[in-house]
Amino acid sequence: MKYFFATAILFCLTHGLAEAQSVSLSIVEEEYLKEKSTIVFVSQTHYPPFEFLGSDGDRKGMCIDLVRWISTEFGFKVHFTDGSFKEAQNAVLSGKADILTSLFYSKKRDEVFDFTKVIFKVPASIFVAAERPDIKGINDLNGKTIAMQTGDYAQEFLEKSNIPCSFVYTTNFGEATDLVIAGKADAIIGDEQIVLYHIFSNNLTEQIKKVGDPLYIGQNSMGAKDPNPLLVSIMNKGIETAQKNGVLDRINKKWIGTRYAPISSWMHRFSPYFFILLGGIFLVALLGWFWNFKLRQMVAVRTKELSKSEKTLRAILAASPLGIGLSRGRVLSWHNPAMARMLGYADGELEGQDIKVLYQEKSHLDLVAQWFKSAALQDSNVPIETQWVRKDGSIFDCQLNSASLQLDEEKPMTIVIAEDITDRKYAEQEKIAAQKIAGEQKKLALVGRLDGKMAHDFNNILGIILGNTELSLMDCKDEEIKKTLELIFEQTLRGKNLTKNLVAFAKDHEPRQEFFRISEKIDLVLNLLKKDLQGIELIREDKPNIPDLLADAGMIEHALVNLIQNSIHATSMSEHPRIIIRTYCLDDKICFEIEDNGCGILQEHFEKIYEPSFTLKGSKDVTESYKRGIKGTGYGMANVKKYLEQHKGDISIVSEFGSGTKFMIRLPVIKKELTIKEKTALQEEIKHFNKYILLVEDEPAISDVQYRILTQDPCHHKVDTANNGQVAMDLFDRNEYDFVSLDYVLPGKINGMTVYNHIRATDKTIPILFVSGNIEFLESIKELKQKDVYVDHLSKPCKNKDYIYCINQLIERSLIVKE
Repeated sequence: MKYFFATAILFCLTHGLAEAQSVSLSIVEEEYLKEKSTIVFVSQTHYPPFEFLGSDGDRKGMCIDLVRWISTEFGFKVHFTDGSFKEAQNAVLSGKADILTSLFYSKKRDEVFDFTKVIFKVPASIFVAAERPDIKGINDLNGKTIAMQTGDYAQEFLEKSNIPCSFVYTTNFGEATDLVIAGKADAIIGDEQIVLYHIFSNNLTEQIKKVGDPLYIGQNSMGAKDPNPLLVSIMNKGIETAQKNGVLDRINKKWIGTRYAPISSWMHRFSPYFFILLGGIFLVALLGWFWNFKLRQMVAVRTKELSKSEKTLRAILAASPLGIGLSRGRVLSWHNPAMARMLGYADGELEGQDIKVLYQEKSHLDLVAQWFKSAALQDSNVPIETQWVRKDGSIFDCQLNSASLQLDEEKPMTIVIAEDITDRKYAEQEKIAAQKIAGEQKKLALVGRLDGKMAHDFNNILGIILGNTELSLMDCKDEEIKKTLELIFEQTLRGKNLTKNLVAFAKDHEPRQEFFRISEKIDLVLNLLKKDLQGIELIREDKPNIPDLLADAGMIEHALVNLIQNSIHATSMSEHPRIIIRTYCLDDKICFEIEDNGCGILQEHFEKIYEPSFTLKGSKDVTESYKRGIKGTGYGMANVKKYLEQHKGDISIVSEFGSGTKFMIRLPVIKKELTIKEKTALQEEIKHFNKYILLVEDEPAISDVQYRILTQDPCHHKVDTANNGQVAMDLFDRNEYDFVSLDYVLPGKINGMTVYNHIRATDKTIPILFVSGNIEFLESIKELKQKDVYVDHLSKPCKNKDYIYCINQLIERSLIVKE
């Protein structure tokens, strides 16, 4: 045995090549599971050992184990929910859940429930307080008070048996049992396994007893809302497969154990033969002793060597960072601690389980099984990458190596070494993404520099053409020449709009933020585009109580112009053109949508529309979706996306070619003061109050808000403000501050870094929080934070509570470093 362990322990987890007995699903049943995706099972919160909520919050029990096994066998996802027995029934009947994991069959219930095959048989018996002699059977329950789980079949049984009694309802059998012990009820009719589980788990064997024979045998099934033949058929096939494969028997043994009938003493039955056999054994032992003496000496030496080898192998395998396991057929027979940790199980918990528990997708299981078979035939050691599922349901990438070993005439053992390659796969994806982003940034930077310079020079030329054309139109009498001049004027205006977008894309300045109402900005843009909107049905849907938006008004206005112009162009071929503009607030986001019934956008272009110079208009209009003469710059949507990202906003698109487009824009809400809820939370969580703070911020809209939240509840800091770098340095030189809140972009030649260097020349440890969204600064702050532990950064725009939390944390960290 030791030789077997020392050799076999080197092998890992595998796939048995023989399929377990199973019942196949029909095509209709497979389509049903594919469409449902997830089956919702509802169970009783406290119905041990069949189903209950464990101390770790996980659902456990015989019925739960069976459901999980069936879901793995047939490859569908499971979601468990729970409640009292009555609540569980109502959940299925109301459609909140698909099926009950445990429900006794009765004709009355069969009117509303669709039952599966019987899974477990559960006797229902009478339990009374241990000292009561007056209740011995069902007839003794006349006039008594019965404690009962709400909705249990026992009440229906008593009523059919014409036993008059009153009832005290509880949420589970455990509570009902406790009422009997406490003297608040005369008896309980309960499912034996559940009541006995409660009695033995809580050491109540001296206080309660079972009387009489079982009143009836409950047929425990699963129950769906009637009718649901497909789901019931799938569950029946799962139950049938579990019975054939011995799974139900293993579940019973796991939770209830094996009961053995008492037998007479073997000594009593076989004593005459015992002495004869003993004499024979003694003679054989005596004859073999001399031979065995020498053999023992040889075995002792060999055993010592094997024991040393076994200990060495155990230590190596236990210390291995790779998962190592061994299986025979489809059953896992052993695994090392590293594999248990990798899969989220306790040591040894996987032993004896079917290998299907490691796979969520059957396709992965089939692919790896074929790989194992091929590797065994070709004696190959080429690894394979697949996906395993942890105990908590999370999926991860892993790489497998395997080998097959035949030690005896039984099924061959398969070993596998498993390595979690999630980090490696993630690093590879990150590298690819980084390379793509770097390439895009390099391309965009080059485009921006070239387009910006060209646009500046071209704009000067356009200005000359535009001015002279306009003068010529004023004095022109010839109609033909006038038409030519009007065409020149129109195309020059288009060129000016193009250069405006080019210049906007080339510039990379930090937004100048102020508070304004988004609806008023939309009104302004619509008024500017009033002429272009003629003949288009315009619908406004503005929700009330939308807070002011903190943003760069010019950038938002430019974005709105581009978006609305796109909708105007998109509806140019529509019979009844319509544009809908919605504004509302959702989840601390100010949202506005621009929807049209125009030509729409092909899905393959969804990402490309944000690329500079990409357009679907003019010569690129291969689908003839726009009126002739409508042309695009290719920079409008690129600017929109850029502006939104600078404000920590985002944009998404819903469009169907030929039916219209809807752009959805979301921007963060920055409130002008802390809410009562935020003040209460901050009061409990922050530690530092009444500090002397220098606030350096040149935008009044932001500095006013920061000053207000710093000086009022709950902080009560004393605050000096500076709107430029020179004032900030002068104030710092004259006062003893505890903290500095510093913007990077400031008016004039003195920026935030100049102020920082001035402060650090005299004070190396005062905490300094940079508050800036400048892209150039975001790169340099990473290196600065590594050199200076008393510095932190918060990107604009930021929420008020985040600003206070960051200040508090930086002060706290600074104090710890100083200690």
